[in-house]
Amino acid sequence: MTAQPTAENHDHWWVYTGPNYDALHALPRAVVDPKNADAVEEFRNAGIQAAVACSATDTWQWAGIFSRLGLPRCDGCCDQLGIPRGTGTPDNGR
Repeated sequence: MTAQPTAENHDHWWVYTGPNYDALHALPRAVVDPKNADAVEEFRNAGIQAAVACSATDTWQWAGIFSRLGLPRCDGCCDQLGIPRGTGTPDNGR
């Protein structure tokens, strides 16, 4: 189970934003290169302003373990990626 862009996660980061932290959104891999340790660490600590798959733009934060397990995925992001709507990161298989 990870929020990182893996094949199981459809090559997207799974992120959220406040103040409600009520859904996971799909942030394209190209926004933060997972092979660039400095960029990943900055993203993990400070978040990043960008557009996600559903076109929402905000400052996105790395989702914590309980959020990766229990939050619903954004319907718009799922629709754009052609994946089922559901709970948790796609890597969780739900």
